[in-house]
Formats: sequence, C-alpha cells, structure tokens
Amino acid sequence: MTLFLSTTLGISIVSLIFILTLKRIEMRTGRVLFRGLRPLTGRVLGGSVAFVEYVIPHALRRGAAGVVHLVQNIVRFTILHGALLFERTLEVLLHRVREKTRPPKGNGEASEFLQEVAEHKRALLQQPESKRTIFDD
Repeated sequence: MTLFLSTTLGISIVSLIFILTLKRIEMRTGRVLFRGLRPLTGRVLGGSVAFVEYVIPHALRRGAAGVVHLVQNIVRFTILHGALLFERTLEVLLHRVREKTRPPKGNGEASEFLQEVAEHKRALLQQPESKRTIFDD
C-alpha cells in the first residue's frame, strides 16, 4: 500500500511540475499550447467526473438494493423451509408415538352394558348374512 501511495504521489508531483512548466512557456511566448486538444480534454475529464459522481454511486445503490433483495429471499426461504421441516418432524414424532403407544388393557371386568353389547354382537355374527343386514326404509 505504501508503494502504491508513494508512486501516486510521485506521478502527481511530476505531472504538476509538467503543467506548471507548460503554463510558464505559454506565459512567456503568448501562444496557447495544445489548442486543439483542450476541448477534447475538457469533454473527457467532464465525462470522467460525471461517471464518478453519478454512474458509480447509482450502480452501487442498485447493487446494494439487489443484495438486500437477495438476503430477504434467503431469509424467507430459510424460514419457510424451517417451518416445513418442523412440521414434518412433528408429524414423524406423532406417528412414532401412535405406533409405540398402545391403549391400556383393563384387568377388571366390563360393565353390564358392555357385556350385553358384546353378547348381542356375537349373536348377530352367528346369524346368516341375509338376516344380519339391516335395511332402513
């Protein structure tokens, strides 16, 4: 970095001495040196200044807006897929809980009502199929 800055400073000093020397020659002789190059130089330098003042900042603003948009999309994508992954994990856990959990088996006897229902069901199953079917008219 020091080498770059030293070189830039040296080039600036040499250029300034060159310009002052040309100006001194113009003042002594009364002639304008490089008369045809001055309008072209003005246009080039004006365009360069406009490029640095307007084009580069505009491009940087658009680039920053693009980066912000990209980051927003990445965050949105991450949140959505995280929610989907969380939902899927909950579904898998629920399925595992359902598979591993069995209803408790009672050791006691069923109530009289349930015993009657079971007897009625056994009686219905012993009948032929034509008599088992109930038709609602």
